[in-house]
Amino acid sequence: MVSAATLLFTYCRPKHTREVLNGLKHSTILPERLIIYQDGISEDTSEDKIKLWKEVNSIIHGVNWCECDVIEAKKNQGLSDSIVRGINRAFEYFDAIIVLEDDCVPQPTFIEFMLKSLEKYANAPNVFCINGSDEPVEVIPNGYDAYFMGRINSWGWATWKSKWRSFDRNYRIIKEIRSDNDLSKWLDVWGRDLEATLHMNVSGETDSWAAFWALSVMKRKGLCLSPYKSLVNNIGFDGTGRHCGCNKPISELDEAARKDFRLPDNAEVIKNYEVIFDNYYNWIDPLVREKYYTDVLIKWIEVIEKEGSIWKWSKKTRVNQVYVWGLGKVGKVTVKELGKYLRVNGIIDRNNSIIEYCSIRVIQPQDIPEGAGTIVVVPGYDMKNIYQLASSVGGIQLIPIHNFLEQVKDTWNEDKAQE
Repeated sequence: MVSAATLLFTYCRPKHTREVLNGLKHSTILPERLIIYQDGISEDTSEDKIKLWKEVNSIIHGVNWCECDVIEAKKNQGLSDSIVRGINRAFEYFDAIIVLEDDCVPQPTFIEFMLKSLEKYANAPNVFCINGSDEPVEVIPNGYDAYFMGRINSWGWATWKSKWRSFDRNYRIIKEIRSDNDLSKWLDVWGRDLEATLHMNVSGETDSWAAFWALSVMKRKGLCLSPYKSLVNNIGFDGTGRHCGCNKPISELDEAARKDFRLPDNAEVIKNYEVIFDNYYNWIDPLVREKYYTDVLIKWIEVIEKEGSIWKWSKKTRVNQVYVWGLGKVGKVTVKELGKYLRVNGIIDRNNSIIEYCSIRVIQPQDIPEGAGTIVVVPGYDMKNIYQLASSVGGIQLIPIHNFLEQVKDTWNEDKAQE
């Protein structure tokens, strides 16, 4: 079987680190060599965080159930630099690596799956990454325990030195991909969310290395093996992490104690991938979505405080009935508040398990009636996709919720100025 080091990246989350190590300890195959990286402490680190850092340090130095090296950074590198430098260092000694972060708890057969996959596809030129987590989409069974897709998943993964050489931390990479028509179409399926991630890197809102890894693989139209059932449980959706937020996607865990994994013989992307993953990646980015909805809720508070402002907008625009696109927490607030002054004719939502909300019918995008009129779009961060979904319907006007709320406030302010 292929020789691979298992890398674990930690900082100051002792509870999470302990769970990940416990998962590795109870693997059906123990790591051949476990290398634990702990990022250093910055000068402005609080006393409470220093205490947590020391607790993590004690935990990782206590690993005695496999061959283990602990590498502590002398200063704080940040998440992205810590991971990239750690991987580069490991590849000075190993030809393959398995990577975990301190919130990715491996299931018992995680290492087994990784090693078997690394062995089987070591010489496959188009296979770049082995994913440990599934994606919450319905992929048609192919007779195996895994399938090939075009997107890396950083929640427990593996790769080879030869493939990591393609890693390019280059902010021009999207432009380079877009210059090729075939690659641009590939990106539209597997990575429409990544441009926003890079923008947030620049603004300091994120520190993503994974976006560059994903784009580097896409630039070569590389494939990634993904299990049908996740072999990693991400416990970072508790507000302690940098990138996960608090909304955890639905994922089915493979909790089998031992498994003889059946892997595809041919490294080919799954059939109908354009349909299966259509719109998935540009709907899932939690950071973009959460920031947008936080801003929208703040705007809603401002509008609600200006009592009657929606009625003033309705009078000015002569719009007295609308549809609402989206039925999450913000969507429900939108339906409630608009319903006080306007007729809400229907709610558009892709969740086909809901057919009615507050006596208002819920329909799929393909069921939007001709001449539906004004549609207030709650997921306004994704208007490019919304326009595509509604492109065949005539007689509609799509208004992103943030634009709608700004219009309402402007109407209120204009009326106040004239009084």
